[in-house]
Amino acid sequence: MKIDVLSEIQDPRPWDGGHEHRRIVQTLEQAELADELGYASWWQVERHGAEELSLSSAPELLLTAISQRTRRIRLGHSAVLAPYRVNHPIRVAERAALLDHLSEGRLELGLARPSAPECRAFNVDPDQAREQLHQALEMIPTMWTCERFSWKSRHLEIQDVAVVPRPHQRPHPPLWLECTSPASFVEAGHLGVGALGTGLWASRAQVRNMVSLYRRAIRECSRPVGEFVNDQVAFLVLAHCADSDEEAKRAGALHAAAWYARTASAALEAEDRFLQPPDWDALGGQDSIVVGGQETCLRELAAFAELGVDRLLTLHQLGPLPHQAVLRSIRRLGALVPELDGGGGGAPAPPPPVT
Repeated sequence: MKIDVLSEIQDPRPWDGGHEHRRIVQTLEQAELADELGYASWWQVERHGAEELSLSSAPELLLTAISQRTRRIRLGHSAVLAPYRVNHPIRVAERAALLDHLSEGRLELGLARPSAPECRAFNVDPDQAREQLHQALEMIPTMWTCERFSWKSRHLEIQDVAVVPRPHQRPHPPLWLECTSPASFVEAGHLGVGALGTGLWASRAQVRNMVSLYRRAIRECSRPVGEFVNDQVAFLVLAHCADSDEEAKRAGALHAAAWYARTASAALEAEDRFLQPPDWDALGGQDSIVVGGQETCLRELAAFAELGVDRLLTLHQLGPLPHQAVLRSIRRLGALVPELDGGGGGAPAPPPPVT
């Protein structure tokens, strides 16, 4: 099981005049450290109008900066908001391909539907978002692998366009779909793309079920949207690793997780039961919150491998936790990476070559 880092650039109040710049610079430092420690991938979300929850409104720019400051860690866009009013498929394909060149072939690309507030901000019809997402997943890998591209649907018409550059990875970077419910895991499997599980409050039994649904669906996939099947499941966990369980509690990691639960639910107007946070009394018992010393973290993270999870997206930068505490957590957990990935060296294998 590979251990990744996911970043939202959370920016809790109170704010001062330099808070945004400071958070962005801190994120770059965190990514450089993750690269040094052997984490497999750095995933950067796309959020708009999220205020305290996230400053990550232009993740492709931040990932470009990270690509020039790191050597081996893969770079995941988790995930591009796919409705055409937010990100036109041609622009997604162009930006992603260029980032793949700048990173020497380290890009992984995920797509997602926007939250309700994002739909309102960009005047997106939520009833059309799913269809446009699926169409974008079909279009983008085709744009990357054909000389000229055409498309016609009730939402979009493209006539004989050369989409350049092509990606550095051949045939193209791995594709992912953000998943927050059992139905979306089935969708990802049928499309032949990786499942980015971001439904935080699922129990281990529910995670096992979603992984099983995905594996069954991907076995049934006869026509993947890309040139190859990306058979991988990733899952998000809130993580804070310290020298001991007591130190992790003193650092306020559970309170930071509670802040995140409240803030994310409000900012995203979460309705799905896998996105709605539990109450405070139940928070400490959540399988998706991994807080403690290295022994505790190793035990709780390893349990996800037993459920069939291939990649863990560890979210360290939680709300009011100080930057130095976040760096210490990344460092402590990074020491566990060789044991959790079985000595595989961190970075996932590149996509299959063109034959």
